[in-house]
Amino acid sequence: MEFRRPRRDDEKWIEKLIKWMGRRPVGDLVGADLIAAAHALCPETSNETKNRNVITPASAILHYAAEQRRCTYSRHRRLPVSRISKRRPAQLETMRLLLANTEGHRQLLLAWLWETGQRISDSLRLMRDDLDLQAGIARAGSSKTDERGQIGLSPELVAMLASAPQLPAGRVFPWRDRHAVYRWLRPLCARLGLSYTPHQSRHAMATDLRALGYDMHAIAQRGLWRDARSAERYVHHRSTAAPERGVVILLGDKLGKRGAKP
Repeated sequence: MEFRRPRRDDEKWIEKLIKWMGRRPVGDLVGADLIAAAHALCPETSNETKNRNVITPASAILHYAAEQRRCTYSRHRRLPVSRISKRRPAQLETMRLLLANTEGHRQLLLAWLWETGQRISDSLRLMRDDLDLQAGIARAGSSKTDERGQIGLSPELVAMLASAPQLPAGRVFPWRDRHAVYRWLRPLCARLGLSYTPHQSRHAMATDLRALGYDMHAIAQRGLWRDARSAERYVHHRSTAAPERGVVILLGDKLGKRGAKP
């Protein structure tokens, strides 16, 4: 825990894992113990959830223990998961309705998530210094992979970022974590009869770019995935491609620049 300084959510699951394992020497633990812990701590959840919450942090702990010569190094198998995520990409109609019923920083965040496909937590860490609006680029980072890259922005999103009210300490968005976003996003979706989470915009970005002919390497670069294989789980079949991808197809001529295409 001191070595990795895990996020709050990860720390919660590590504490549960420690309590469930008890005072067993790390050298006695095998892969079957990790599987048993996953089923016990995350009953009636998907294998993806069990891997993320239990097996991945448990493996990291055992790998660190091996580095400190507390046990021998070994690889631990994760529960099998599909190569394609069960999440559905965000739909154009859903995003249009959300943007039509928001304004200010809320509308800006939804537009940013749709166009860039960045994770919600990484997006909330965006600073004004990360933006070069004249060049139309943003310097974004991924907390999962420590990757950083430049993301091209559409003229419409640049205009929204430029006109957004300035926040203290150079922040772009006012919310400290995703939980603060969900406190207004979930009631809004319920009122509008919509099903949407920010991560669906990430799926929509990968799906749309693949349908538009981008290769997986380019999609992985856009989403700051470590490699193309990680990005593949976010690509869903879509029989037709959008004529373009950006905030313009959500806002239409609302910004007075270009009309939305069908």
